Amino acid sequence: MARVAVTGAAGFVGRALVETLVARGHDVVAFSRTGRPGQAGAPSPLVAGPFGSGFDWVSALRGIDTVVHAAGRAHRGGDGANDLALFRQGNVAPTLEVSVAAARAGVKRFVYLSSVKVHGENSARGRNGVWREDDPIHPEDVYALSKAEAELALEQAHTVNPAMAIVLLRLPLVYGPGVGANFRTLLSIADTRWPLPFGALRNRRSLLYVGNLADAVARIVEVDRPLQGVFFATDGEAETLATIVARLRRALGRRRRLFPVPPPVLALAFALLGQHGWRTRLLGALAVDGTRLPAVLGGPPPVGPDEAFAATAAWYRRNRDAPSP
Repeated sequence: MARVAVTGAAGFVGRALVETLVARGHDVVAFSRTGRPGQAGAPSPLVAGPFGSGFDWVSALRGIDTVVHAAGRAHRGGDGANDLALFRQGNVAPTLEVSVAAARAGVKRFVYLSSVKVHGENSARGRNGVWREDDPIHPEDVYALSKAEAELALEQAHTVNPAMAIVLLRLPLVYGPGVGANFRTLLSIADTRWPLPFGALRNRRSLLYVGNLADAVARIVEVDRPLQGVFFATDGEAETLATIVARLRRALGRRRRLFPVPPPVLALAFALLGQHGWRTRLLGALAVDGTRLPAVLGGPPPVGPDEAFAATAAWYRRNRDAPSP
């Protein structure tokens, strides 16, 4: 059993991490700015307050084996979506604060949840159309830049305590029960009874079920040998957007009903409608080679795409009229 600290414990990913780690018998200390309760049986998050507010992270992290830093500003639209200062405040400064405190507290391993977007928005530029962990980073928006800068901030923690192993998990789009933002919008699109013009979309996207992410983190916590470096975490092989939408429609009880419209025509339609963000999300390729992490951890993710989509769709049907988190 390990003693694990999880930041952002009240968030979509943080709740899943805490639930899985507790279920596997670990002693979890959960931190949240709000202290909002998590699942039954999980520890109530400690209210750490806003980052930079003077909370004594060094004392709070003494005796911790692994810190999993899941707190951060998410990539979504709305006010401040293009404000680099806000993303630095939400991603870079907290990562520096917590990682340096962890180093000073003698933490053995620090796991940071980053993003595949640090490599760019179009993996078609990668070898065989996918990014690999050793490909150069090339962030193209303020969110990705803040995640890349947060990764660089971890070098300071390593300087403070070279013995603290640092694991960077670069994540694709994470989905599952409780998901909000872009994937919830995609669920609502897939849930229509009308035909959809996505049958010709062959751009590939990597995805990660939140349960598979939690399992990967738990297995990293449980590794008793030296483990550090950069890893992609995915559900497995990247799939075309047409296949992803078809899977979602099946999970939602809808007929496939995808008809082919050439991607350039869809791109023009999105541009005319002013939906430039969705043009990138639906027509762009963002695939990664996620084979390295399962090889290191001794096996593939436990939940397959059909099961993961079914669980997500079941949650969505129960909550389709609730506001997106």
